[in-house]
Amino acid sequence: MVDFAPVRRVLTANLPLSSSCDATSSSQPAVAVYSENLPSPDLKELLQLGASCSNTSIFAHAKVPTSNDGFKNVQPEQVPPPGIYMPAGVHITCTQAAPGFSAPLHRTTSTDYIFVHSGELTLITPSTEYDADKGQGELQETICRAGDVIVQRGTMHGWANKGTEVVQYFAVMVGSEAVSTEINRTDSRHILPDWFPRPVERVRDP
Repeated sequence: MVDFAPVRRVLTANLPLSSSCDATSSSQPAVAVYSENLPSPDLKELLQLGASCSNTSIFAHAKVPTSNDGFKNVQPEQVPPPGIYMPAGVHITCTQAAPGFSAPLHRTTSTDYIFVHSGELTLITPSTEYDADKGQGELQETICRAGDVIVQRGTMHGWANKGTEVVQYFAVMVGSEAVSTEINRTDSRHILPDWFPRPVERVRDP
């Protein structure tokens, strides 16, 4: 088990203006700043990912555009099972994974922006048509390093840490329209629903 560092979330909110302000005033409200260390529990045994790994939910919005109303007890929306993405909104996470970590191929109905902060992250994707149920098809690997940004557009993908140090990456997952692809020499499209290799349980407290 690895003792991963907590993720510090700094959240801001507009405070109410004084009663002396009117609708045409150029006065700007004071800003409340809330800081909190979010736990990063080791999920190795729960998810069977080959090595120690943590996945911290930083914040979630139920819809886009988001709402910035409120300043007391501002909390993220609850992400529906399996706790990965928000179908019509946004979910921001931080993953830390030790060498040997491997997440199997899967797909979500979302557009994901992955920012590699430290270490090396291996992106695994099919290079030929892939039978997900049988696990048959050729795969390709793309090494992503600190500073790289991955734009993941509803494709089948997996992750691995084949390096020698812990990799840390942040994900901004935005719920997308239904994913589909063209079928050659036809006018048809093939719908590509969410796909996971096995039932995935929710791994975060509600």
